[in-house]
Amino acid sequence: MGRTKRHYTVTRFLGHLGRQDGLTLLELCIVLICIGILASIAVPVLLNSRKHADKNVAEYNLRIAGGCLDRIWFQLVDGGPPPDGIESYRDWNPLDELKSTPMFAENGYVPVDARYLSIYETRITWVNMALEGSSPPIASADIGAIRLASAEYGFSIVDFWKNGQPVSPDVGMEYSHDWSLLPGKILVMDDMYYWEGGWQPNVDNTYITLMTLEHSGVAHFLTVRQGGVVSFGKFPWWGGEGDPGDSFDGDDPPAQPDEPPPPDEPPPPGDEPPGDEPPGDEPPGDEPPPDEPPIEPAFTLTNVAFTPVSINLLSNGTFTVSADIPEGFSASDFDLPQIKCGGATVIEISDAGNGKIILKFDRENLTGLPVGDSVLATITGALKNGQTFSGSDYIKVIQNDPNGPK
Repeated sequence: MGRTKRHYTVTRFLGHLGRQDGLTLLELCIVLICIGILASIAVPVLLNSRKHADKNVAEYNLRIAGGCLDRIWFQLVDGGPPPDGIESYRDWNPLDELKSTPMFAENGYVPVDARYLSIYETRITWVNMALEGSSPPIASADIGAIRLASAEYGFSIVDFWKNGQPVSPDVGMEYSHDWSLLPGKILVMDDMYYWEGGWQPNVDNTYITLMTLEHSGVAHFLTVRQGGVVSFGKFPWWGGEGDPGDSFDGDDPPAQPDEPPPPDEPPPPGDEPPGDEPPGDEPPGDEPPPDEPPIEPAFTLTNVAFTPVSINLLSNGTFTVSADIPEGFSASDFDLPQIKCGGATVIEISDAGNGKIILKFDRENLTGLPVGDSVLATITGALKNGQTFSGSDYIKVIQNDPNGPK
């Protein structure tokens, strides 16, 4: 029997071909919509996961750096007091490879900086950072936090170290402000430290500030003093212009603030708005006359250190405070009855040499300090010429009866 030939109409034939060659337009649209829905769900999840992982890496690196610094501090302490009696992040008997450095040849010690730390923790890269610029001042405790100007002030990269060896970027590359090089590394600030709203000169290497940087532009920092944490947190990096004074607790940093508006110009003469004071001579007041300006503060005590570092409010006796004072001042310049600390009065002051003084306080009236592991104790007072001064440090304050049960 012969094969029966099937006959198609043109419409049926083309429809049959369409089914064999691919999807219809409607089916294609449905597929694209499904892909779009899945992408809208998956992409934010992936981006958020990457951001969360980046944050975890930065925090983990900071923990590694802090642990390394702890081990080094105990090694320095176990090695005995340094020749100058200052407990600082300096090694007076370093490894042989560091004894050959110009720093050791000139000073007899090496600082605990990025190069030093890279020898003790070889898994990661350490970076020496610095603050640079020409706009005075960097900061001080009496003026509060300042905004660092991009062209005049900010962080800069000094050098990279790994396993005690320098790590140089591409030859000829300008890397002092190439922030893309920093994520995944640990940054070390040993020339300055952040305290009460400003960057302070790190005299005698008493402080070290460690930082890590997320790809998203968030910096995590940790400032330690003689083996103890004094401040930590995270702040928006802002292209190297941020500072710990802008620390925040949430996941998203605050937006970069706009430039502050210029100060209001005083009105021209004759346009002053009417006030409550009658015209004519000003009534007498408490302000000094124009030729006797108010006395400005003399200075802020630096490198303040309490002994003992833990003070019991229920104990009698004394405690001492050592501090650095500027050149040109001595213990004889201080007015003893004016010097206070937490309600306690100073009973003795003496020069310790090298610009350092020792203050001895009677703790009988020490009532102005709260109990806590990290309490900010502030010393205030005046010089014999009327100029005031102050200084602070964090101490541990307890309240245990020394005659109670052990």
